[in-house]
Amino acid sequence: LADYAAKLDIRVTLENHGFFVNGSERMLRILHAVRRPNVGLTVDIGNFLCFNEDPVVAVEKVIPYADMIHLKDFYIRKADKMFPQERVSHLLKLWGERKDGPNSTKVNAENTIPSLAYVHTLSDQYLLRGAILGQGDMDIWQIMSIIKKSGYNQEMSLEYEAMEDNEAGTVYGIETAKYIWKNV
Repeated sequence: LADYAAKLDIRVTLENHGFFVNGSERMLRILHAVRRPNVGLTVDIGNFLCFNEDPVVAVEKVIPYADMIHLKDFYIRKADKMFPQERVSHLLKLWGERKDGPNSTKVNAENTIPSLAYVHTLSDQYLLRGAILGQGDMDIWQIMSIIKKSGYNQEMSLEYEAMEDNEAGTVYGIETAKYIWKNV
């Protein structure tokens, strides 16, 4: 892919996403094994948590190779202190019955519960739920300080995954990112 993309003057990036291509050390091993000048990293600052890695430490390791950064924030909770996630399907069934009658299990856009599922981390010890940037449990100030001190001067995007209103959360997140960037 990198060789073909090079012929078209296109860069290819590898994002830390899911459990297979995540973790700073794994990303760097793949990047160094590929050894192509047009291959870099898309660094999603929150996705390192899915792999049980401290985002501050991980961002510091991979920032020299970043071509793109996704900003996001998460609430981080111990799994054993949260409502069991397997109960969510039971709640959906109850919600469907309440909305469509006593025997209905119909679930659609009009009668679903607002998203309340957390994402499990690789270890299953923690659950993550999207937060408005700067309002979750991640150290966004420290992470953005690392990014800025590295001299990174390319694109950053806000990846909004919280339960609050999308437009309001996105606007607030972007303004928070600008404020932090200016003040770190």
